Amino acid sequence: MTLGPLAGALDRRPLLSRALAAGPERVVLVAVALAVAAGITVSAGQFRPYTTLPLAAVLLVATWRALAPRTTARDAVGATVALAMAAIWTLLNLLLAAEYLIVVRDPGFLTLSGLWLTTHPSTDIPAMDADTAAALQPNLLPDASQAWNLRGDVIQPQGAKMLPATIAIAGWVGGESAVLGANIAIGAVGILAIYALSRLALGPIVALAPAAAIALSVSHIALSRAAYTEPLTLVLVVVGALWAWRGVVEKRLPLIVGAAVASGATSLIRIDGAIFAAGTLLGLVLALALAEHQRRWRATAATVGIAVQAGAVLLGYASLWRWSEAYAERLSEQVTALSVGYAAFAGLLIAWSVTWWWRGDRVLVAARDALGRKGAIAVGIAVGALLTVLASRPLWTTVHRGAETAEDRFTVKVVESFQAAQGLPVDGTRT
Repeated sequence: MTLGPLAGALDRRPLLSRALAAGPERVVLVAVALAVAAGITVSAGQFRPYTTLPLAAVLLVATWRALAPRTTARDAVGATVALAMAAIWTLLNLLLAAEYLIVVRDPGFLTLSGLWLTTHPSTDIPAMDADTAAALQPNLLPDASQAWNLRGDVIQPQGAKMLPATIAIAGWVGGESAVLGANIAIGAVGILAIYALSRLALGPIVALAPAAAIALSVSHIALSRAAYTEPLTLVLVVVGALWAWRGVVEKRLPLIVGAAVASGATSLIRIDGAIFAAGTLLGLVLALALAEHQRRWRATAATVGIAVQAGAVLLGYASLWRWSEAYAERLSEQVTALSVGYAAFAGLLIAWSVTWWWRGDRVLVAARDALGRKGAIAVGIAVGALLTVLASRPLWTTVHRGAETAEDRFTVKVVESFQAAQGLPVDGTRT
């Protein structure tokens, strides 16, 4: 299947065709390198153009060939359409980028952190007697548990720091307006990541369908127009799955390392990043267990992937405790549960992968063989049906939250304000 004149024009230019075919993955790689460099330097308190951009360049040079996509000129047509779709989507949404600067909740404090980072090396903001001023003015707050916290002589915006640092890079080039629109560019990269992953399973033309679906979804559009963490999380999780898949199929350890870094770096974006990392890791290890490669290589690849991802997850939580201490303390039970749970999960996977040397994977292989093609199709149908039920929940279920804690009461008030502004029945306990 081709797209007519475009395919003919590209067939006559093989170098251009190959470059366009690789384009979606190349764009994603550049975005990931910038985000990882931003996450590392901001975690070190050294977020500056002359530290972050050279580190991103080093990451690109080190991975450009190692993570190169294996495409042909025939992939160029679909890739060109995907690139054009992402570009048009970006331009249209830039016209409606959100100037969301309300301090009390994300994405407001994330946007403000990004603006601050355009001229500062870390997100710590000097308090400058904020507590004294607040004592004299009732409507001033030096500390607000849902957005920022006073820690000694500095104010710390809450949350992980990779996203504010990543959008701040745009501010170095285009100022405040670029910071406000940067998450839209990240959302466009997410569309290309979906396309690149889908292309492995569906081919270069049919893969445009899931890419278009995410591009047209209200959630992806809305979460990209302001500085929400979901689009960047989407990019890292999907590219982690993409590189993990390719690493197993192509028997290339650098791809597996790249997948581990990308998926583990989600903890530099969100406090629950370990959950996304664990899911990607499980898929990687199961795929390696079922691969037809030598057991020695598979066991080594699994061990390396787990260790590298665990290091990235650890960096994320260390960064969170350093630059958003009160936030981490307030959610210490969740952070502890996530950290311990992830560590135990990763440890079990390493222990299992070691047994592959003595055919410890044979039970899983036997189960796959027993399932067969028809069984795999049945499982796919069952998973699709489950996802359909979950997607339909707004049509048939209503869930309410409690209002016992201060955090719950704050959330109820926020929901009530949104409902009132839209003329909806006011019930702030709805989730």
